[in-house]
Amino acid sequence: MLLLRCWRRTASTASMRVPGSSGLHGDHSASSDTDTQEQIHQLNHKLQKVQSENSALTRDKKRLETQLEEERKRAKNLNFSLQRRKLRSRMEAKG
Repeated sequence: MLLLRCWRRTASTASMRVPGSSGLHGDHSASSDTDTQEQIHQLNHKLQKVQSENSALTRDKKRLETQLEEERKRAKNLNFSLQRRKLRSRMEAKG
C-alpha cells in the first residue's frame, strides 16, 4: 500500500515537473519511465530495510528497559537485605 502511494506521488509530481507531460506516459521516454520505476524500487527497498532495523531497535530497547527495571528491583532488594543484616548484627552486638 505504501509502495503504491509512493509510486503515485512520484508519478504525479513527475507530470508536474515536466512541461507538456501528462504523467508517466506523456513526453517521457521509455528509459526515463524505467529509471523512475527503478529509483522507486530502490527507495522502497531502502525504506523497508530502515523500517526493519527500526523494529529491531525498538524490540532491543524494550528488552533492555525491562532488564534495567529488573536490575533496579534486585539492587533495591539487596540494599534492603543488607541494611536489615547490618541492623540485626548491631542489635546482636548490643544485646
